[in-house]
Amino acid sequence: MKLFNTTIFSSLLLLSLFSCNNDDDTNTTIPDDNVDSKIITAELTGQLSHEVYVDLNTGETVTSEVNTWEVAFDQNGTIISNSGKKVALAMPVETDFDAINEESAQGLQLYYDDESADKTLTAWNKNGFELNTPYILDLGIDGLGKSLGFKKFIISENSSSQAVIKFADLNGENEQTTTVEKGSGFVYFSMIENKVNEVEPANWDIVLKPVTVRTGAPCFTMGDAAMPGINCDIMRLNASVIINQNGSVKGAKTSNYPDLEPNDDPEHEINLLTIEDSNFEEITPSTVGDLEMTTQGNLIGKEWFHIQTPHRDGVYKVYSHITFVVNDEEGNNYKLRFLTYSKDGQNGYPTFEYQLIQDN
Repeated sequence: MKLFNTTIFSSLLLLSLFSCNNDDDTNTTIPDDNVDSKIITAELTGQLSHEVYVDLNTGETVTSEVNTWEVAFDQNGTIISNSGKKVALAMPVETDFDAINEESAQGLQLYYDDESADKTLTAWNKNGFELNTPYILDLGIDGLGKSLGFKKFIISENSSSQAVIKFADLNGENEQTTTVEKGSGFVYFSMIENKVNEVEPANWDIVLKPVTVRTGAPCFTMGDAAMPGINCDIMRLNASVIINQNGSVKGAKTSNYPDLEPNDDPEHEINLLTIEDSNFEEITPSTVGDLEMTTQGNLIGKEWFHIQTPHRDGVYKVYSHITFVVNDEEGNNYKLRFLTYSKDGQNGYPTFEYQLIQDN
């Protein structure tokens, strides 16, 4: 796949949350009087079909298609699932790979990577994943919200240099055994295409991307009454911002209204705040040291916007009064704030402003 630079439950749910709306998502005015500011619009698209990696030091962005991989491996043995297209892991009753069939996937508990991007909270950690054990992978959805079906698989090796995976359709057809050679960072593998795809660039600080989030109760709390995707474990996609989990990128969140929580009532106090209520200009080299930095993946996450009622209209309030500080791979501190989530009336185009924090 080429990289390029850029300056059910049902598809109805996707359309209602991520498609066009006639209202602006915020009354923020994009600043044009500060030459030190950089403005980036990440084109995730209305269907959340892209993810955008940003190197704050250079201002360069790399956009990757979401629907090009299901699982990824790193040299530390971590396995992640593609949360951007609802990929999920399940453990079948059968312990024999060949015995798994279409019926094996019915009624299983599905495990998703946590939206926090915490590597200890992946679907694989939650499910007590083991080598040489057969599992089922829900391949997630395509760009139109259509299910891509399932694969059964066994991973027989997950060393620092390679992963060996055998997989097939649930009916046994299209069986393959593939060795995935590892490199720096994650290596992204598609069971659909049976190949490694290039996804993330070598250098990046934050990525704007879709993630799978749960609405409603977890199925395991409902016992025999659980109907996955119907009355529990209803999963949808939501835009999020994740900081690089390589261990060297840190960040903090700050505002003049730290006690106000996101709220979907358009008349709530937090939704009446504007960019004029921001503390963005107050963050300087002398004050940034007072902030508590963290490597938590979803430090920014979904904190910068919130859907308003009625939800069916897909109107979001962007919390431009919140300032985020990111300490990048080179040790530089940047402050950033989000300005909009839509472009030409369509959601899925978050725009943010950022500046290097330095003495004038």
